[in-house]
Amino acid sequence: MPPQQWNAFGFMCSFLFPLLAVIFLREKTMVAAVIVLGQAHFLLTYLQQWREGRVDGTYGALYVLACAGLFTALSFIPEPQLWTLVAAGSVFAVHFFLDEIHISGLSPTKEMRFLGIAFVLLYTALLLRYAYGVTAPLLIAPLAFAACAPLVISRLRAQAINASEMFLLSGVGILLVMIFIPKSIGVMSALGYIILFHCTRWYLFNLFKFFEEPEQVCFKGYIRDVIMVNVILAGCFIFYATFSTGSFFSYLFSREYFFAWTILHVLFSIHLSKRASLAPIAHASVH
Repeated sequence: MPPQQWNAFGFMCSFLFPLLAVIFLREKTMVAAVIVLGQAHFLLTYLQQWREGRVDGTYGALYVLACAGLFTALSFIPEPQLWTLVAAGSVFAVHFFLDEIHISGLSPTKEMRFLGIAFVLLYTALLLRYAYGVTAPLLIAPLAFAACAPLVISRLRAQAINASEMFLLSGVGILLVMIFIPKSIGVMSALGYIILFHCTRWYLFNLFKFFEEPEQVCFKGYIRDVIMVNVILAGCFIFYATFSTGSFFSYLFSREYFFAWTILHVLFSIHLSKRASLAPIAHASVH
């Protein structure tokens, strides 16, 4: 299957899986799935960064300082679950959009950056509405339209738009509609959807990469790591939820700390050098 078809297939699977989770899972189950899969995704990222030799003393010191700062702030912020949810959602939206550009093989042009601004703006507005009841669609919508305009005008002039750009424009369009309609899902589902989409997208991206470049990837190692990390974290979460809600595991699985780990994941997924041939968040084991 050509790369464009792989990308379209991967995008549709990534779109449908979290959508089905939002529709059919109870919110409590949805939250558990997001936290377990999200923490597994974060851990696999750090594992891949370590394998690539990008985890050194400076990295470790910065990570410890960031952890200390974020976790200390949680003690002083009123309603930490809501504030950290909005903060985590906003920075994750930036991370999500940049990774979609990379996975789709698009160039980070000025038009794409403006589209990213529209996406992040609308997504943050949606979280603020769901968390705090803050509504300003008549203010946000014109800004989003203005940010989308350069890409749309450019492609209309060229009379060409590729599927990946259409996917991203569609995402912005869905968010634009959602800020005008009554609240239809819980705020955790709104954040959980984008995290599940992101995790699924990377898993599928790496499977497709294996078929395209089998000599670069140890497939068994990749599958082993993904299964092992997810199973271990699922077991830890079940123990936490059943017996130990006030224990050490609270720092991994309680909502406000999960949002803090999400922010850390985004900050420490910023790469100073160009991405590896299989992107670091992809968790693949390289020979």
